Amino acid sequence: MPNININYFGGIVKVLEDPIPKLVASNMTRTDCRVQLSQVRTNQIARLVFWGNLARDVVDYYKSNDYLLVEGYIRLSKHLNLTQVEITVSKVYPLLLNLNYNPS
Repeated sequence: MPNININYFGGIVKVLEDPIPKLVASNMTRTDCRVQLSQVRTNQIARLVFWGNLARDVVDYYKSNDYLLVEGYIRLSKHLNLTQVEITVSKVYPLLLNLNYNPS
């Protein structure tokens, strides 16, 4: 019987804000950004979390309004009766990048 993990996510997201890098313990880089899920559900907003070299690459290459195909693990948390979705990304692929980005 195959090993199936129901917490694994694969889907298309729209980046809502520029990825924000943070330096955590012992020079490990973590990057967060809010995204909109492509499906129509009650909770369409999620937070993507990237670690290590992938975190640095995300800051360099992806900006707001880009569309990405991401794979990773979902974590749900409840805060003040709201369910927050956090996806720790293991793979990311660009689908549609905003080429008119001007960081002024």
